[in-house]
Amino acid sequence: HPEVLNDEHAISYTCPDPRTDFDQNKLDTEYVQPSQELTWKSGAEIWNYLQDSPDRWKRSYQQARHILFDWKSREFAPHLHNGSSIYESACGTGRNLALTLDIVRQVSGVTDLVVYGNDLSQENAVAAQILFRQVHPFQGNLGRICPGVSSTNLSHIPSDAFDLVYTSYITPLSDPLNFHYKNGGNETEIHSEYKSLCRYYGRFDKNSSSNEDNSSHGKGTNPSKRAFDEVQKMQAIQEEWYAAWTSELIRIARPGAPVLVEEISLPLCEVSHDFGGVSQDFWERAVRRYSWKVEKDSMHFTQAANGHYFLSMKKQDE
Repeated sequence: HPEVLNDEHAISYTCPDPRTDFDQNKLDTEYVQPSQELTWKSGAEIWNYLQDSPDRWKRSYQQARHILFDWKSREFAPHLHNGSSIYESACGTGRNLALTLDIVRQVSGVTDLVVYGNDLSQENAVAAQILFRQVHPFQGNLGRICPGVSSTNLSHIPSDAFDLVYTSYITPLSDPLNFHYKNGGNETEIHSEYKSLCRYYGRFDKNSSSNEDNSSHGKGTNPSKRAFDEVQKMQAIQEEWYAAWTSELIRIARPGAPVLVEEISLPLCEVSHDFGGVSQDFWERAVRRYSWKVEKDSMHFTQAANGHYFLSMKKQDE
């Protein structure tokens, strides 16, 4: 693993061994495959590729920069100064980090930011390491980017460490009810099964007596009631996942630092083009349930044109 910069402000920790107990095939192949090729390239070649190729939402670098400019100008730039540390959880190939530094430099003239991060894909993280070690886009310096690390477990990182912490996307669980293991289906069949659940879920009336199963077929044969129960279970699992990811973001942020979540998707039965997500009311509930150290009234939402939304909040000062 690359060494942390020899600087009095460097944040020292050691990357754990990359995880191998997850199924690489469950990662988005369009997202992972290009970065396997990138690990064989120089930093300059990686940077050229990231500027020329689309992101996971089919946006070019310049399109993404235009879409994110106001958000990053408002939520990132005012909180960063020369030498500040910025951590992106699930940083991928470093594209969003570089884009962030690009916008911050234009808005406030800040340079010499030290970037840190992790990604579950080893190939993604290695490409990001090469990029920031060799190219230093927008004068960004490599602190440490750990490969093969889940964003829900950053226990190798000290608490209260970074000046700004964010994630550009919390990847929702694609199969929270484990239909793959129960039914042995492929991804298309599994997603179809979830869509079927949502159709029945939409027909369920919690206040209707017709939901009671009094038929000769026995208890639990009402498909709408079963779908309602399954969707409730699915959403609870999804929310635990989002909470675990966000809990780590908050923990590693310094007191008073911004904690930002970009591109939050909605629950599967509300918007089907993602594999799931959480509604805005989840976050207030999560602050109470998980005792997050977040400043009261610091939570603000920004709506995105693609149906996603963004969240900004501030960790409590000491």
